[in-house]
Amino acid sequence: MEEMTSALSQYTWRVITAIVIVLVGVVIARLLSVFINNILKRTDMPPATRGFLAGSISFVIIIIAVIMALTRFEIDIIPLVVGLAIIGFVVGLATQGALSNFVAGMMILAQRPFQTGDQVEVYGETGEVKEIKITSTIIDTPDNVRIIFPNAKLLAGEIKNLSTHKIRRISIPVQVNSGKDFAKISDSILAVFRSDARILKEPPTGVVVSSATGDKLTVSARAWCQTDEVEAVVSDMTVKIRELVDKS
Repeated sequence: MEEMTSALSQYTWRVITAIVIVLVGVVIARLLSVFINNILKRTDMPPATRGFLAGSISFVIIIIAVIMALTRFEIDIIPLVVGLAIIGFVVGLATQGALSNFVAGMMILAQRPFQTGDQVEVYGETGEVKEIKITSTIIDTPDNVRIIFPNAKLLAGEIKNLSTHKIRRISIPVQVNSGKDFAKISDSILAVFRSDARILKEPPTGVVVSSATGDKLTVSARAWCQTDEVEAVVSDMTVKIRELVDKS
């Protein structure tokens, strides 16, 4: 009778400690989830992404607490751990692409090489970033074509952010005959730049010879303007400079 009472008492104590371990794990998981979620709010990460990441960490902590609670009953948890490891490995293989894109999405949101609304150039495509999702980024080109890039591919390649700086330098190439007066043509081009209010006075404009082939010189007319005016300025200046060179 005493042995039965002792065994029952011992079993009851194990049940109580197991429940306490699980409850403590749940509390820790909850607190850590809230803490991580609050930190991620500062990174402008989408709410869905924050919830998924915080929830995943919370789930892992609860699983660990349950495994620790099972050890109180002298249960061999090695098969359970091995089984979970195998399941995790299989799931990892099945979702390898999705996981790599997810991790890349986290890095993009943390490093912020670009934001929604930025003009970017990636893999030879130029367009506006419309949306940054967990596993992909959506870009609309000037031709109104929507391109969806997997985040892993996007992060692995070269990213040109055309919207980072408020001003950009334009460079307009023009071919002229080598026999013409370069100094006169250069002064005329600079005068065209000065006549347009969109061309900034600082940094200074310039005209340089970029290459020479036979009786032709390739001249680069360089100037600075606001980033959002680049396309219009390049178009207008190209026409004016081309007309100027033809008349010279």
